[in-house]
Amino acid sequence: MNMPHGRTAHLTFGIPPKLLQNSVSSISKNSHKADVLKKAKLIIWDEAPMTHRHALELVDRLLQDLMDSNLPFGGKVMVLGGDFRQVLPVVKKGSRPQIVNASIVNSHCWIHFQQNIIRLSANMRAAGDPQFQKFLLSIGNGQGLTQNSNQINLPHSMVVHGGSDDQNVDSLIDTIFPNIRTSFSHSNYFMDRAILCCKNKSVNQINSKILSYIPSELITYTSHDSVEDNPQGLYLPEYINSINISGFPPHLLQIKRGVPIIMLRNLDRSIGLCNGTRLIVENFSPSLIFAKVASGNRIGELVAIPRIPFISDPEETGLPFKLIRTQFPVNLAFCLTINKSQGQTIGNVGIVLHEPVFSHGQLYVALSRSKSSHTTKVVIPQPESGPPSYQTSNIVYKEVLSRVQ
Repeated sequence: MNMPHGRTAHLTFGIPPKLLQNSVSSISKNSHKADVLKKAKLIIWDEAPMTHRHALELVDRLLQDLMDSNLPFGGKVMVLGGDFRQVLPVVKKGSRPQIVNASIVNSHCWIHFQQNIIRLSANMRAAGDPQFQKFLLSIGNGQGLTQNSNQINLPHSMVVHGGSDDQNVDSLIDTIFPNIRTSFSHSNYFMDRAILCCKNKSVNQINSKILSYIPSELITYTSHDSVEDNPQGLYLPEYINSINISGFPPHLLQIKRGVPIIMLRNLDRSIGLCNGTRLIVENFSPSLIFAKVASGNRIGELVAIPRIPFISDPEETGLPFKLIRTQFPVNLAFCLTINKSQGQTIGNVGIVLHEPVFSHGQLYVALSRSKSSHTTKVVIPQPESGPPSYQTSNIVYKEVLSRVQ
């Protein structure tokens, strides 16, 4: 679902970044945002399966308070959209029971939705490839696993093999980004191509490799990093600069004209600068990156991206301090994490699974970004000798799916 005038749930409902069981909304009863919610006849919440149950419960309390009503959600008509076969709420270092418990199906609010579920029986993105549609559904439902394991067999035509693991990745890059050295400057070249991985380390390695293929000037932006409460200089700059945190841009951000980048924060939704938006770099200055929007409702529009501060949470990072990094809120986007790709349609998709999927829905999300099996290629670890392998892990939390089927 792509709503041209939509808003993020966190902004619309005043959901705090650090969400707890009894968190309260930042929206005051007499504010303009409260008036908008009071007047709303219908509230549509897309990608709801990714939402933590605590967020749904906060919204229930907020709307009851705004409407002075004890009815669920203050009597508002709520429509939740999304696919529970996809990635569930992110729980930092969470176990399977913790992730399942965080799902909205385990909220006390879910009873108000479970009797009115409308189900899609097929992936509509792949409507032009019925066999692929059927395959995706089996992946999403956790069917076809090999005996006594979570392994599934991929279609042979999808799997890239014949060389070492590194050679197979190179072949994948050539397949997804053909003639990249001469074609990268074509206006739509990167808009329909991406490689997906499970973890940031692999994403960064592939992004750096592909960036080296682009024959244009390399620009390096250095972040300004500092640490709160470091009066005696206990933490050296070299150490602070070396820290990589999920969701943060790197200390050294390297880009070139014509390359794809992705937003890491919601900056200005009115001009398309939202977390997850892909863009193509057009130009740069010391204080701004100029880029064209390549996804969403504002494709082709030129925007200017400034530097902003990122502040870490010691409870999430495990570091004994808050890192403050001022940098452009973007990263390269030749390659993305699977979680970051959710919600996007990508015409030509490569998937590198040297590290197998580790949570519910990741394989389904990765494979379902494309419209056809013919435009989806996968690299998996291969044996040193003998026939090629076509097996990879698939993780599905059926205890969640059973609540919506």
